[in-house]
Amino acid sequence: MPCPMFILLGLKSIVGQMSHSGSSTLSLISNQLSPKDIKYNSVLQSLEKIEGPLTRLSLNQDRIDTILDLGCGFGGFAAALGNVFDAERTVGIDKNEERRSVAEGRGLQTYNLDIENEQLPFKDNSVDLVLSFGLFEHFTCYDHALKEISRVLREDGWFWIGVPNLSGWTNRLALLFGYQPRNIEITSSYPVGILPMYDYQKPIGHVHAPTYRALVELLQYYEFSIEITTPLSPYQNSFVTRTIDAVLGRSPSFSRRVAVLCQTHPTDKSR
Repeated sequence: MPCPMFILLGLKSIVGQMSHSGSSTLSLISNQLSPKDIKYNSVLQSLEKIEGPLTRLSLNQDRIDTILDLGCGFGGFAAALGNVFDAERTVGIDKNEERRSVAEGRGLQTYNLDIENEQLPFKDNSVDLVLSFGLFEHFTCYDHALKEISRVLREDGWFWIGVPNLSGWTNRLALLFGYQPRNIEITSSYPVGILPMYDYQKPIGHVHAPTYRALVELLQYYEFSIEITTPLSPYQNSFVTRTIDAVLGRSPSFSRRVAVLCQTHPTDKSR
Protein backbone atom coordinates (compact mmCIF):
# COMPACT_ATOMS: atom_id res chain seq x y z
CA MET A 1 0.00 0.00 0.00
CA PRO A 2 1.54 3.37 -0.99
CA CYS A 3 2.83 5.55 1.77
CA PRO A 4 0.47 8.49 2.50
CA MET A 5 3.45 10.84 2.16
CA PHE A 6 4.10 9.65 -1.40
CA ILE A 7 0.41 10.10 -2.21
CA LEU A 8 0.48 13.67 -0.88
CA LEU A 9 3.66 14.45 -2.81
CA GLY A 10 2.11 13.02 -5.96
CA LEU A 11 -1.04 15.11 -5.56
CA LYS A 12 1.06 18.19 -4.90
CA SER A 13 3.02 17.54 -8.09
CA ILE A 14 -0.17 17.16 -10.14
CA VAL A 15 -1.68 20.35 -8.70
CA GLY A 16 1.59 22.16 -9.33
CA GLN A 17 1.64 21.04 -12.96
CA MET A 18 -1.96 22.17 -13.43
CA SER A 19 -1.21 25.56 -11.89
CA HIS A 20 1.89 25.94 -14.06
CA SER A 21 -0.14 25.02 -17.15
CA GLY A 22 -2.77 27.64 -16.34
CA SER A 23 -0.17 30.29 -15.55
CA SER A 24 1.69 29.56 -18.78
CA THR A 25 -1.51 29.77 -20.81
CA LEU A 26 -2.52 32.98 -19.06
CA SER A 27 0.87 34.52 -19.79
CA LEU A 28 0.83 33.48 -23.44
CA ILE A 29 -2.65 34.90 -23.90
CA SER A 30 -2.03 38.17 -22.05
CA ASN A 31 1.02 38.84 -24.23
CA GLN A 32 -1.24 38.81 -27.31
CA LEU A 33 -3.86 41.22 -25.99
CA SER A 34 -3.93 44.94 -26.75
CA PRO A 35 -5.07 47.68 -24.34
CA LYS A 36 -8.19 48.03 -26.48
CA ASP A 37 -8.99 44.33 -26.05
CA ILE A 38 -8.89 44.71 -22.28
CA LYS A 39 -10.77 48.02 -22.25
CA TYR A 40 -13.77 46.61 -24.12
CA ASN A 41 -13.89 43.14 -22.54
CA SER A 42 -14.93 43.03 -18.90
CA VAL A 43 -13.67 39.47 -18.42
CA LEU A 44 -10.20 40.43 -19.58
CA GLN A 45 -10.13 43.19 -16.97
CA SER A 46 -10.12 40.37 -14.41
CA LEU A 47 -7.60 38.35 -16.39
CA GLU A 48 -5.74 36.98 -13.39
CA LYS A 49 -8.99 35.47 -12.05
CA ILE A 50 -9.61 33.20 -15.03
CA GLU A 51 -6.52 31.07 -14.55
CA GLY A 52 -8.66 28.17 -13.27
CA PRO A 53 -10.85 27.88 -16.38
CA LEU A 54 -7.80 28.34 -18.61
CA THR A 55 -6.09 25.50 -16.79
CA ARG A 56 -9.07 23.21 -17.39
CA LEU A 57 -9.21 24.13 -21.07
CA SER A 58 -5.46 23.84 -21.57
CA LEU A 59 -5.56 20.30 -20.19
CA ASN A 60 -8.07 19.49 -22.95
CA GLN A 61 -6.58 21.60 -25.75
CA ASP A 62 -5.81 18.55 -27.90
CA ARG A 63 -9.60 18.29 -28.40
CA ILE A 64 -10.17 21.99 -29.09
CA ASP A 65 -9.87 22.46 -32.85
CA THR A 66 -12.81 24.80 -33.53
CA ILE A 67 -13.46 27.89 -31.40
CA LEU A 68 -16.52 30.12 -31.76
CA ASP A 69 -16.71 33.53 -30.07
CA LEU A 70 -20.21 35.04 -29.87
CA GLY A 71 -19.87 38.81 -29.67
CA CYS A 72 -16.18 38.56 -30.51
CA GLY A 73 -15.50 42.31 -30.61
CA PHE A 74 -11.93 42.89 -31.81
CA GLY A 75 -11.24 39.17 -31.60
CA GLY A 76 -8.23 39.45 -29.31
CA PHE A 77 -9.12 36.79 -26.77
CA ALA A 78 -10.44 34.26 -29.28
CA ALA A 79 -7.41 34.76 -31.53
CA ALA A 80 -5.04 34.32 -28.58
CA LEU A 81 -6.82 31.15 -27.45
CA GLY A 82 -6.74 29.82 -31.00
CA ASN A 83 -3.01 30.47 -31.24
CA VAL A 84 -2.17 28.97 -27.84
CA PHE A 85 -4.37 25.89 -28.37
CA ASP A 86 -3.26 25.55 -32.02
CA ALA A 87 -6.91 25.46 -33.12
CA GLU A 88 -7.66 24.71 -36.75
CA ARG A 89 -10.48 27.25 -37.00
CA THR A 90 -11.44 30.30 -34.94
CA VAL A 91 -14.72 32.03 -35.76
CA GLY A 92 -16.19 35.26 -34.43
CA ILE A 93 -19.70 36.67 -34.67
CA ASP A 94 -20.31 40.36 -34.09
CA LYS A 95 -22.69 42.98 -35.49
CA ASN A 96 -20.09 45.77 -35.40
CA GLU A 97 -18.38 46.00 -38.80
CA GLU A 98 -15.28 47.82 -37.52
CA ARG A 99 -14.65 45.21 -34.83
CA ARG A 100 -15.22 42.34 -37.25
CA SER A 101 -12.62 43.88 -39.57
CA VAL A 102 -10.02 43.96 -36.79
CA ALA A 103 -10.91 40.38 -35.80
CA GLU A 104 -10.46 39.22 -39.39
CA GLY A 105 -7.01 40.80 -39.42
CA ARG A 106 -6.18 38.56 -36.47
CA GLY A 107 -7.13 35.44 -38.37
CA LEU A 108 -10.77 35.00 -37.35
CA GLN A 109 -13.44 34.03 -39.81
CA THR A 110 -16.31 36.41 -38.99
CA TYR A 111 -20.06 36.63 -39.48
CA ASN A 112 -22.65 39.35 -38.94
CA LEU A 113 -25.60 37.54 -37.37
CA ASP A 114 -28.45 38.20 -34.96
CA ILE A 115 -27.44 35.55 -32.43
CA GLU A 116 -30.64 35.98 -30.43
CA ASN A 117 -32.78 34.90 -33.39
CA GLU A 118 -30.70 33.46 -36.24
CA GLN A 119 -29.13 30.05 -36.68
CA LEU A 120 -25.39 29.70 -36.10
CA PRO A 121 -23.42 28.86 -39.30
CA PHE A 122 -22.24 25.46 -38.06
CA LYS A 123 -23.32 21.87 -38.46
CA ASP A 124 -24.50 19.90 -35.45
CA ASN A 125 -21.75 18.72 -33.08
CA SER A 126 -19.01 20.57 -34.97
CA VAL A 127 -17.65 23.10 -32.43
CA ASP A 128 -15.34 22.36 -29.52
CA LEU A 129 -15.42 25.62 -27.55
CA VAL A 130 -17.94 28.48 -27.55
CA LEU A 131 -17.10 31.79 -25.85
CA SER A 132 -19.52 34.57 -25.03
CA PHE A 133 -18.40 37.45 -22.84
CA GLY A 134 -20.69 40.45 -22.42
CA LEU A 135 -23.34 39.50 -24.97
CA PHE A 136 -26.28 37.67 -23.37
CA GLU A 137 -27.30 40.63 -21.21
CA HIS A 138 -28.27 42.39 -24.47
CA PHE A 139 -30.84 39.67 -25.27
CA THR A 140 -34.53 39.73 -24.42
CA CYS A 141 -34.45 35.96 -23.88
CA TYR A 142 -31.58 33.49 -23.84
CA ASP A 143 -33.34 30.36 -25.11
CA HIS A 144 -32.64 30.46 -28.84
CA ALA A 145 -28.94 31.21 -28.37
CA LEU A 146 -28.52 28.44 -25.79
CA LYS A 147 -30.33 25.94 -28.01
CA GLU A 148 -28.04 26.86 -30.90
CA ILE A 149 -24.93 26.59 -28.74
CA SER A 150 -26.09 23.19 -27.52
CA ARG A 151 -26.74 22.11 -31.11
CA VAL A 152 -23.35 23.07 -32.56
CA LEU A 153 -21.21 21.92 -29.63
CA ARG A 154 -19.90 18.37 -29.71
CA GLU A 155 -20.68 16.11 -26.77
CA ASP A 156 -18.39 17.15 -23.90
CA GLY A 157 -17.67 20.43 -25.70
CA TRP A 158 -17.12 23.62 -23.70
CA PHE A 159 -19.21 26.75 -23.24
CA TRP A 160 -17.68 29.72 -21.42
CA ILE A 161 -20.06 32.60 -20.66
CA GLY A 162 -19.48 35.90 -18.87
CA VAL A 163 -22.32 38.25 -17.88
CA PRO A 164 -23.17 41.05 -15.43
CA ASN A 165 -24.62 39.68 -12.21
CA LEU A 166 -28.05 41.07 -11.36
CA SER A 167 -27.53 39.95 -7.76
CA GLY A 168 -24.16 41.71 -7.59
CA TRP A 169 -23.61 44.17 -4.76
CA THR A 170 -24.07 47.29 -6.93
CA ASN A 171 -27.51 46.17 -8.08
CA ARG A 172 -28.50 45.15 -4.55
CA LEU A 173 -27.41 48.58 -3.33
CA ALA A 174 -29.41 50.25 -6.10
CA LEU A 175 -32.61 48.43 -5.20
CA LEU A 176 -32.09 49.02 -1.48
CA PHE A 177 -32.18 52.78 -2.07
CA GLY A 178 -34.81 52.74 -4.80
CA TYR A 179 -32.55 53.08 -7.84
CA GLN A 180 -32.80 51.19 -11.13
CA PRO A 181 -30.25 48.36 -11.50
CA ARG A 182 -27.72 49.41 -14.15
CA ASN A 183 -28.04 46.07 -15.89
CA ILE A 184 -31.78 46.32 -16.60
CA GLU A 185 -32.44 49.31 -18.84
CA ILE A 186 -36.02 50.26 -19.60
CA THR A 187 -35.30 52.84 -22.30
CA SER A 188 -32.73 53.28 -25.06
CA SER A 189 -32.80 57.07 -24.68
CA TYR A 190 -31.22 57.60 -21.27
CA PRO A 191 -30.18 55.39 -18.32
CA VAL A 192 -32.97 56.53 -15.99
CA GLY A 193 -32.91 56.12 -12.25
CA ILE A 194 -29.40 54.67 -11.88
CA LEU A 195 -27.00 55.23 -8.98
CA PRO A 196 -24.98 58.46 -9.20
CA MET A 197 -21.77 56.41 -8.88
CA TYR A 198 -21.87 55.60 -12.59
CA ASP A 199 -19.80 58.00 -14.66
CA TYR A 200 -21.02 56.65 -18.02
CA GLN A 201 -24.35 58.37 -18.59
CA LYS A 202 -25.43 56.61 -21.79
CA PRO A 203 -27.50 53.46 -22.35
CA ILE A 204 -25.33 50.36 -22.66
CA GLY A 205 -28.04 48.05 -23.96
CA HIS A 206 -28.22 45.76 -20.95
CA VAL A 207 -31.76 44.42 -21.03
CA HIS A 208 -31.83 41.14 -19.11
CA ALA A 209 -28.86 40.44 -16.87
CA PRO A 210 -29.32 37.25 -14.83
CA THR A 211 -28.60 36.60 -11.19
CA TYR A 212 -25.87 34.02 -10.72
CA ARG A 213 -28.43 31.56 -9.36
CA ALA A 214 -30.70 32.04 -12.40
CA LEU A 215 -27.78 31.66 -14.83
CA VAL A 216 -26.72 28.37 -13.27
CA GLU A 217 -30.29 27.05 -13.23
CA LEU A 218 -30.82 28.00 -16.88
CA LEU A 219 -27.56 26.40 -18.00
CA GLN A 220 -28.47 23.24 -16.14
CA TYR A 221 -31.95 23.29 -17.69
CA TYR A 222 -30.26 23.11 -21.10
CA GLU A 223 -28.15 20.27 -19.71
CA PHE A 224 -24.83 22.05 -19.39
CA SER A 225 -22.66 20.81 -16.55
CA ILE A 226 -21.24 23.67 -14.45
CA GLU A 227 -17.48 23.16 -14.11
CA ILE A 228 -15.88 26.40 -12.88
CA THR A 229 -17.43 29.68 -11.73
CA THR A 230 -15.30 32.83 -11.60
CA PRO A 231 -16.41 36.02 -9.80
CA LEU A 232 -15.20 39.05 -11.78
CA SER A 233 -14.34 42.62 -10.74
CA PRO A 234 -13.95 44.81 -13.84
CA TYR A 235 -14.19 48.59 -14.19
CA GLN A 236 -12.67 49.38 -10.80
CA ASN A 237 -12.78 53.13 -11.31
CA SER A 238 -12.88 54.21 -7.67
CA PHE A 239 -11.40 53.36 -4.29
CA VAL A 240 -14.86 52.50 -2.95
CA THR A 241 -15.51 50.00 -5.75
CA ARG A 242 -12.11 48.36 -5.30
CA THR A 243 -12.62 48.13 -1.53
CA ILE A 244 -16.08 46.57 -1.70
CA ASP A 245 -14.98 44.23 -4.49
CA ALA A 246 -12.17 43.01 -2.26
CA VAL A 247 -14.77 41.84 0.26
CA LEU A 248 -17.97 41.00 -1.63
CA GLY A 249 -16.45 40.40 -5.05
CA ARG A 250 -15.07 37.05 -3.93
CA SER A 251 -18.55 35.49 -3.97
CA PRO A 252 -20.37 34.65 -7.23
CA SER A 253 -23.63 35.71 -5.58
CA PHE A 254 -22.36 39.23 -4.84
CA SER A 255 -19.70 39.88 -7.50
CA ARG A 256 -20.57 42.47 -10.11
CA ARG A 257 -19.89 40.07 -12.97
CA VAL A 258 -19.46 36.34 -13.20
CA ALA A 259 -18.03 33.88 -15.72
CA VAL A 260 -19.09 30.24 -15.89
CA LEU A 261 -17.25 27.48 -17.71
CA CYS A 262 -19.52 24.55 -18.46
CA GLN A 263 -19.60 21.41 -20.53
CA THR A 264 -22.25 19.87 -22.75
CA HIS A 265 -24.11 16.64 -22.22
CA PRO A 266 -26.64 14.89 -24.49
CA THR A 267 -29.63 17.22 -24.72
CA ASP A 268 -33.33 16.97 -25.37
CA LYS A 269 -33.52 18.58 -28.83
CA SER A 270 -37.28 19.06 -28.52
CA ARG A 271 -36.83 21.94 -26.04
